[in-house]
Amino acid sequence: MRHTKKLLTFLLALTLCLSGCRTAAPREDTLVYGSNDYTRINPAMDEHCEINVLLFDGLTDHDGDNQIIPQLAESWEYDQASLTYTFHLAQGVKWHDGEDFTAEDVKFTFEAIMNSENGSENAPNYEDVEEITVVDEHTVAFHLSAVNTAFLEYMTMPVMPRHLLEGQDWQTSDFFRAPVGTGPYRLESWDMGQSITLVKNPDYFAGAPHIGRIILTWPGSPFNKEGEYLALRL
Repeated sequence: MRHTKKLLTFLLALTLCLSGCRTAAPREDTLVYGSNDYTRINPAMDEHCEINVLLFDGLTDHDGDNQIIPQLAESWEYDQASLTYTFHLAQGVKWHDGEDFTAEDVKFTFEAIMNSENGSENAPNYEDVEEITVVDEHTVAFHLSAVNTAFLEYMTMPVMPRHLLEGQDWQTSDFFRAPVGTGPYRLESWDMGQSITLVKNPDYFAGAPHIGRIILTWPGSPFNKEGEYLALRL
């Protein structure tokens, strides 16, 4: 199973805390994670945050040594003459609602980020992208205007579902309070001001995670006071 660096940090912290600083017994197969409150989950428009890595995937990822590895893209080539990255996407990947992930989702996501009318905080990372071409359902090409040595790093950006966001306002859509991704966890519930509950995606293309449920809760939330759970503030 492939993991992101942040997910590995999650699991390492869980192991250390449960072995050395347990103060209350957590419900079996549940991680309660001390987090900041959220008003929306919108990785395309906002800076990266911890929950993104659980709900969404990028074309690339980081391994435990912070090296770039494949994720939604199984492989890629770079043509130096044309400054073009061509990504070959993993097949059989599903969104949490069961729809197929395709190259159209990739093009849609990055064009939305690059569109100045959407006000994305991430747009400066893609100023060198001149054109995004869907070669076929599982192949997408990015044509650059200049050499960008950080480009594969920028491809860790979560990809968003075209079929749910096309025609929506990227700042105000209700999607960002009920997000649907391709990631190892899906949203089960969101009690505003209290907690967010994620459950594992058994059909995750890179292998289902071992922890069945993750609950993100923040200081001051009554949920933190329930003795049934162990809150981890990392």
